[in-house]
Amino acid sequence: MRLTLELLQQAPQSLNPAKHRQLLLRGYKIPAVENLGGTDDAYECLDLSDNDLIKLGNFPPLKRLRVLLLANNRISRIAPDCFDPLPQLVSLVLTGNKLEKLVDLEPITKLANLERLSLMDNPVTKASPAGLDGTSGEWGVEDGQGGAGMWDTPDGHLVDTYLTPELGHRDCLKSYEYKHKAAIPS
Repeated sequence: MRLTLELLQQAPQSLNPAKHRQLLLRGYKIPAVENLGGTDDAYECLDLSDNDLIKLGNFPPLKRLRVLLLANNRISRIAPDCFDPLPQLVSLVLTGNKLEKLVDLEPITKLANLERLSLMDNPVTKASPAGLDGTSGEWGVEDGQGGAGMWDTPDGHLVDTYLTPELGHRDCLKSYEYKHKAAIPS
């Protein structure tokens, strides 16, 4: 189903527990982001979970939007300018999508106010870093202050990224570094 102005008007809306006004566009099999300018920037939370989105982009200016829920789509690409119109976004949920490479996450680094990011159940969290430079070790995205972002587990897979305001979150995604196991703080 296309994301039409009619669907925007008929979709459920409510106040969530955080007292954010939210628009629920969950489960409509929406294939692309379009016509969101028809919301008149009236929502702090937009739920586009359980749809058929493949490429993320085409957002109009939504200066009030703080929470974007995109779980369980088929997102494999994020447009380079995807988040430019969303300057107040603090929480981004991309759980259960098809993001495969760290470079696919680069547009997220532009989110200056991002505090929470969920990438669970994406191939990028299962990618094995072994052999990136011909050595074995631990690979991490780090904040530059010794804080963790994404590390591989004993079975050689990356674990999910978590961000907090104290971690310099944008830099942790920008500074992809291959680390030897001895460099990991205990």
